[in-house]
Amino acid sequence: MTAFKGNRLRERREAAGLTQEELSQQIGVRKAQISYYENAKTEPGAGVLANMARVLGVTTDYLLGLVDTPNGYIARAQLSSDEMYVLELWRNWNAGQWMEIGAKRAVTDLKKIK
Repeated sequence: MTAFKGNRLRERREAAGLTQEELSQQIGVRKAQISYYENAKTEPGAGVLANMARVLGVTTDYLLGLVDTPNGYIARAQLSSDEMYVLELWRNWNAGQWMEIGAKRAVTDLKKIK
């Protein structure tokens, strides 16, 4: 068994303003199946899982409990300063500015030590 999170399905379905019947029609399963999924009595197959994610605007990883952000994006406020640094380096790699950014970070780190 996978780690499918029926409670997340229910929360996202309700947030989308959909009934079990409406969701079932949109993804091509019976209404009873939605209830089974939400109450952890059975788990959806890959195709149904993908359709659920598409209709609800979330990732399959979210419905499987692999990530905690429904849309797969992490807010800037959730990143540590080290993560922001790595992201900035990555974004500026092709522009050739990564060395300049690294040098600025090194100067900042040295000032913190002193």
